[in-house]
Parts: sequence; structure tokens; C-alpha cells
Amino acid sequence: ISLRQLRGLEKIWGLNKIQGFVNSFIRRFTPKTGYSRRVSESRDLSTGFLSGRTVATDRNPLLGVTIPIKKALSITASISARKTQREDFNKINGAPSRATREKGRSLKMNTQYRFSSPKGIRLPIFGKIKLRSTITLTVSVIKKIDESEQALEDGIFELQSKRESFSVSTNITYSFSTQVSGGVSSRWVDTNDVRSQRKTHTRELRMYAEMRF
Repeated sequence: ISLRQLRGLEKIWGLNKIQGFVNSFIRRFTPKTGYSRRVSESRDLSTGFLSGRTVATDRNPLLGVTIPIKKALSITASISARKTQREDFNKINGAPSRATREKGRSLKMNTQYRFSSPKGIRLPIFGKIKLRSTITLTVSVIKKIDESEQALEDGIFELQSKRESFSVSTNITYSFSTQVSGGVSSRWVDTNDVRSQRKTHTRELRMYAEMRF
């Protein structure tokens, strides 16, 4: 197959359009990741044995992306994970006595749309007056899971607590010139304590307006 025939097939199948879309998406796609690890120890000076040791790791974010769909619309998503393990030792002989472990995972997604447009109104005597209005819409979704475990001398970890939460919040702000602004915000939160089997639900709605003279 010649090069001219390959180019003809690209036009028939639309491969050139797909390639352009993928390249444009990759140019806008902004991934990021973070990692930290901290180790702290405490020691009994009289015996020389360790009394405690803590290891904390934080992947915030494990993976995060920012995708601007259009000039006024953007989407941000991230996955985070953390883990903290604490070990306590017998001060007399240095043997492990207790260990606790805390783990947390979260998924966050945020969408923002911002629109601004100059408008004009015609008034008697004054003629046409231009005002600039701006609307910003933000929607945030968060899913979190937190766990706590404990192990005694046998080294077997047992679940002490587990809490799950899911929240959706929206915020709409509107400004009509520099003197008049307002907005509406809402929040939907559901939590579940798995160990005690207790669930809570929160619903909020807030509206406000501001006028400056």
C-alpha cells in the first residue's frame, strides 16, 4: 500500500480527526501525584529501649488530574490514600506491647463552570449603560473511608472503627456589577459508622444576596 493510499484511508475512516482529538485531549490533560513518608521514634533513656515508633505515609494525591474541557469549564479529580502505624514497646524489655493502624482513602471530583458576559441596558437620558455579569457554578463530590485497627501482643489486627462518608455540595454565585451579588449553595452529606451501624444525614440550603451603596 502506498503512502497516498494510506492517506486516503485516513480520510475515509476519519483517523485524522480522531488523532487530532486525542492530541488535543493529551495537551489539556494535567496529571499529578504526591508521596511523603515520616518516621518518628521515642526512646526510654534509662533503659535504652524504644518506647514508641510511628510510621506515616501520605499519598496526596495518589493520582490527580485536571482537565479543562473548555475555556469556562474544568474538571478536577483526585484519589488520595494515607496510612499511619503506631507501635508501643515494653519499657522494661523492649518487647512489642501494642500496635494501632489508621488508614484513610478518599475520592474527590470537582467541576467548575464560569460564565461572564457584558450586557447593556438603555435608560432615558443616560442612554445605554454596560454592565458585566458573572456566574460561577461549582459542584464537588467527595467519598471518604476511614478505618482504625489495633493489635496486642499476638500481632493480629482487629477492626476498631470504620467510617464512610459521601457528600455532594454545589455553589452558585452571581455578580451583577460591583454593587450587587448573590448566590445559592447546598450540601448533601451521608455518613455511616460501620461498627456501630449508625447513619447520619445532613441537608443544607443557603441563599444570600449582597448590595453595596
